[in-house]
Amino acid sequence: MGHVRAAEPQVDEATYTWAVHINLNEEYPPDQISPMWKKVARKLEDRGIVALWVREPNRLNKLHYHIIVKNQISKAELKKAIEETMPSRKVVQWRKRVEDIKKEWRLCHYVVKAKVKGYNKQGVFKTDLYGAKRLLFKPNMPFRKVGTIGDFWERDKSKTKMWDDIKTIAKRIGDGLEKPNVKRLAEYVYDYLNGHVPLKRIERSFGHDADGPAVQDWIRSLLSGEWTDEDDAVEGY
Repeated sequence: MGHVRAAEPQVDEATYTWAVHINLNEEYPPDQISPMWKKVARKLEDRGIVALWVREPNRLNKLHYHIIVKNQISKAELKKAIEETMPSRKVVQWRKRVEDIKKEWRLCHYVVKAKVKGYNKQGVFKTDLYGAKRLLFKPNMPFRKVGTIGDFWERDKSKTKMWDDIKTIAKRIGDGLEKPNVKRLAEYVYDYLNGHVPLKRIERSFGHDADGPAVQDWIRSLLSGEWTDEDDAVEGY
């Protein structure tokens, strides 16, 4: 069956639109970095870009930026905006990559190099998936690690509205786990992964997307295979 990966939480509509990665190809002094990026961020905001950015070093002492774009904009328009707001490549050597966001949950953990468990691209399970890439700036550097462009954060939601949203998601997960064989699938995946991924995390993911084709197709496959002769598997169709 290959590597089983617990599905990650999904949302009904994409919250973010694009992931942008900008790499500086050369090493630049700290006092040059902040003024340059402030100018870029201001120009992007003037063009209506709304985003979160994270600044990172690499082991060659060069910087790169991860940018999560929130506003609706075409890929072509976004690329054009970046080209016109970044410094000339005759002055600063840089390159960019703009890509679709396939998994918001994973992207948000990746850009800040959060300590999470998971499988790397080679299919090897890691208790600290991004540990090898997590580098910190020296103290008192003259620039920030994280910032925003435009009005990125939700400011119009009251605490009551946010709590209502949380309760709605919790109810969807609970209702999903009550559907035939969804909770059993979560337990099956938990056992298959030898407990490397917490059961609650798997249940939240499968419960939230209980009616999705990935979950339902997997259940049908098991009902016609491994679960055929098991008493506690319920057809429910």
